[in-house]
Order: sequence, then C-alpha cells, then structure tokens
Amino acid sequence: MRLYVFILCVCPFCFSLLDSNGNPSDICTGNGPDTCSYGGVCKAGKCVCDQSWTGDLCDKLNLGEAKSQTNNGYNPGNETSFASTWGAGIIQASGEYHMFVNVMSGECPNVIPRAQGPWWGLWGTNSHVVHTVSKDVEGPYSPRRIVLPNVANNPVILRNPLNQNYLLYYEGLPIRQLNITPPVCNGTNTCVENCSGYKFNAINPGPLNVAVASDINGPWVIHDLGIRPRNHTWEDGADLVNPAVYIFKNGTTLFAYRTEQGNDGSWDLAVAKGTSPLGPFQQPTHLAFPQRAEDPVIWRDARGVFQMLVHNCSGPGPPPNGKGVWHCLSQAGSAYSLDGLHWVVRGTQPYSYTVPFSDGSQLQCVRREEPKLLFDDSGQPTHLVTVCAFANFTARVIIQPFSKKFI
Repeated sequence: MRLYVFILCVCPFCFSLLDSNGNPSDICTGNGPDTCSYGGVCKAGKCVCDQSWTGDLCDKLNLGEAKSQTNNGYNPGNETSFASTWGAGIIQASGEYHMFVNVMSGECPNVIPRAQGPWWGLWGTNSHVVHTVSKDVEGPYSPRRIVLPNVANNPVILRNPLNQNYLLYYEGLPIRQLNITPPVCNGTNTCVENCSGYKFNAINPGPLNVAVASDINGPWVIHDLGIRPRNHTWEDGADLVNPAVYIFKNGTTLFAYRTEQGNDGSWDLAVAKGTSPLGPFQQPTHLAFPQRAEDPVIWRDARGVFQMLVHNCSGPGPPPNGKGVWHCLSQAGSAYSLDGLHWVVRGTQPYSYTVPFSDGSQLQCVRREEPKLLFDDSGQPTHLVTVCAFANFTARVIIQPFSKKFI
C-alpha cells in the first residue's frame, strides 16, 4: 500500500501530493485552467503556465529584469531630492511611450513626518498628473506638461474602442474646491512652507472622473463618472479612489474602485458595470473582492478569464482613530474571475518587493503598490508598473518587463 501525504494549497482547486518518500506527485488534476489558478492548464499532473504567469500553480507573474535603475521611469527632482512620483499609467502613441504619472508638487515626497502622529499623506493636497514621454518604454521619461493640476490621483490611460479617443481616468478635485494650500518641501523630506493649514484627514478626494481627448496631447475634457458611495452617507465622492477599468469592444465597461463599505472604515473593492466608458454605471450590489484591498488593475487574458492585481490590505483592523486600514500588508495580491464581477483570491504574492536589473543590481522596496500594466496589441501585459516606496518617505515609479521566457 502506498501512503500519500496531502498538502493543501491556497488555490481552492489545487493540491499537491508527496509520496511516503517525500517525492512530489501530481500538483493538479484534470486538464483545465481551473486547477492551475486560471494562469495555465494542467497537463500530466503539472501546471503549464501561460506566458504571463509562472510557479507550480501559475500564480506568480512571470517578470524579467529591468534595464537600468538610473534611467527607469521619471525623476521630478535631482539625485538628492526627496521629490516623489506615485502611480502611473503608460500607453504607446505616435511612436512614443506616454506616461501619465502622479507627481507631488512643492518638490515633496509622498508623505512627510509630523510632530504628532505618524505622517502627513500628501496625496490629498500635492498630487497632480504630469504627461511625460520617452522613446523607450522603461524610460527615462521627460515632462511635457501638467494635464491634471492638484488634486488628481491614480491616473489610468486607455483608448475608447468605439472612437479611439484617449481616456484618462483618475480621482480628485481642483485644489480651489478643497480650501487647502499645498505644503512646500523644496526637495526635503519635511514641510517648509504652508504647513499649518494642512488637514491630516483631507486625503483621497473624489469624485471619480475621466478626462477625454482625441489627441494624446489634449485638450482634455473632464467628465464626472457619477459613481457615489453605496450608502450615500458620506460627502459625494468621499474615499472613492483607485480606478481600474476594462473596456469591451462594444463599449461595455467594468469599473473597479476602492471604497468604504462598512462602519469600521475598512477599504473594500467594488466593481460597477456601465454601458459605455463614460457611464452610466450601475450601482454595485455587492463587494467584488472578498478581502480588504486597494489599487486594483484588471485585464482579460487570452482565454477570456479576468485577472486582477491589488495591494493587499487584509491585515490588522483600523488604526486607533477608527478610520481607514492604514497599515496594509506590505505585499501584493491577485485574483481571477469568470465574469469580472465575482472574484477568487489567490493566496500567493504575485510579485516580490525586490526589482532586479540586467546589470545584476537590485532595488529593494519597503512597499510596492499601485500596480498598473502596459499591454500589447492583443491586450496581454508586457510591463508591470508599480510604485516603489522607501524608508525615507520617498517613492518612485518602477517599470519592469514581463519575461519573454516560459518558466
């Protein structure tokens, strides 16, 4: 009689077998993608991963080495400046790569220390969106113009399949409507001007918007997408952030975003469905993601399965002030869905917080979040765009290619 030891996997459809000698046996069963986290197919008891995925259960992104630390992304300051970038979307047009990136005004980092409390988050005061360009997808990128002044966050750039217009999704309000004067840091990691008027809780201003242009260089016309909190108890647009968009060829649109759905101030993900990229969108009837999370990005793979990356926030409960799960886990998460509305979470982190480069160097991030993707003409991802945050409160956008090798 042969003795088998079962080791349960995080994927609900997969399991691994070790025989009595500790040798691995089948790690998947059947011949469909459901047994390999919908990132590959099971053949002869082993998962054969799609190009974008790797790992025994095809639940890790198949990423390669970036080319250069120095020339990667966009640097808004000099080598010693604390000026930071935070979140970016990239699209190719007119023979160039166009990155729409969050930059903190006043040459500020994304957060600054404060006398009382942990830090000041400057997303709600200093964040604006800069249009940058490069001949190389990884950079370096040069600034062209500010397209969305303070306050605008989380840019996502796509094209409308119905008319080829450019769609720049984001959340935010003009600074004049917030009655806030942005702090100034002048390249340091502390506030040097306009420090007294900053309100710590004035972050993540909604509503969710889309700027539309027929040319990548504008002009841009802004539309409020009309998405509001489910229970309508907050000020319109309050904490509706992190837009992620998937547009079908007929214009039907899935719109994911982070919102507060419960009384504990937890961060949850909802997905609204609309008849066009500009809406109107149906009010979500349930939470799409079974864990607390933020920063979603959605795409649809070659077999028609929806894939999602997130920043995982399913750690400890809210901080002492009772609002917001500020201490998200320092890791990424992923999920898949057959309809784009109901999601199954994978338990494995899809990418690490270490970014390798072709010269053998590495960049170590304290946090790595705000995932975005660059796609090829078939709609499959070619590059992962994330924010790498460091212990000195600075952050920068990093562009990492997918590997061209099957692993």
